[in-house]
Amino acid sequence: MRSKYRFEMSEGPVSPDVNLHIGKQIRARRTQLKLTQAKVASSLGCGFQQIHNYECGITRLSAERLWHLAHALGVPVGYFYEQLDAPSTPTLAECSLRSPPPQFAGGGLKP
Repeated sequence: MRSKYRFEMSEGPVSPDVNLHIGKQIRARRTQLKLTQAKVASSLGCGFQQIHNYECGITRLSAERLWHLAHALGVPVGYFYEQLDAPSTPTLAECSLRSPPPQFAGGGLKP
């Protein structure tokens, strides 16, 4: 059963959908290699519950933990992001083409 707090715990700059996608990729690779959560956890130095939380999108992975997990599962870090839809937020290039907000139009904030 999923925690009712899954989305509350995952709020912030990373969408819960991204956490869930990465978790599904972790589970897919782990099962492809016929590894248990406990086996993967022991290679990372954590408990199997933590791997379960990653796979269900309950807990967000740090960049360092994702790097170690990719190494343990024998895939590049980019594997976890494959088939992920692009975010709907504008890119930096798109932002630079826009007009600045009115409070910045005159070269800065007005006193």
